[in-house]
Amino acid sequence: MKKLSIREWLVLIASGLMVIFSLGLFTFVFNRDKPQAEEANSWAFLEEGKTDEEANHDKEQEDLLEVVVDIKGAVKIPGIYVMEQGDRIHEVIEKAGGLSDEADDLQVNLASLLEDEMVIYIPFQSDEDNQAEVIAQLAASQDQDEVLINLNTATQVELERLPGVGPSKATQIITYRDEHGKFTDIQELTNVSGFGEKSFEQLKDLITVK
Repeated sequence: MKKLSIREWLVLIASGLMVIFSLGLFTFVFNRDKPQAEEANSWAFLEEGKTDEEANHDKEQEDLLEVVVDIKGAVKIPGIYVMEQGDRIHEVIEKAGGLSDEADDLQVNLASLLEDEMVIYIPFQSDEDNQAEVIAQLAASQDQDEVLINLNTATQVELERLPGVGPSKATQIITYRDEHGKFTDIQELTNVSGFGEKSFEQLKDLITVK
């Protein structure tokens, strides 16, 4: 085997050092860029997660602003309508095509705020047809207390015996006392949606609270 000269040894060593240096430089550059890429991916993931969170938050806020109500009775297109928080009864009536010709809007507070899951009943003028007859029968009763409708204990069926009070209005009375407690005075009936001063005047001789 040929003996290498000092010059040849130096060239060989220099070549080896260059290879080692090149490998070291490549490894350094690769490892330096990799964390940056991983960090960028992490930030991208966080940004994406934030976007989803914001989207969910926006959806929740949108749901909170929605008010779903059921309007029945003397409107042209009764049904379920999605309204916005802060809307009033007259606005859902407009969305339902307006009042029908037979509507008795004097019994409804058109300025009342809408509430979610609210049932709105617009009475017909014909709802009052038997009012005088019913009052006369009650006035002739020997024990009127036995036939007066107790707003605090009356069932759905019993409330519907009152003239002008259909299923929807009866439900409103029951819902009101469940949410606010017992009626303390018959005048409190005017706080129930669908019962204005005119309705109260018609019913005051037929109801009681105990």
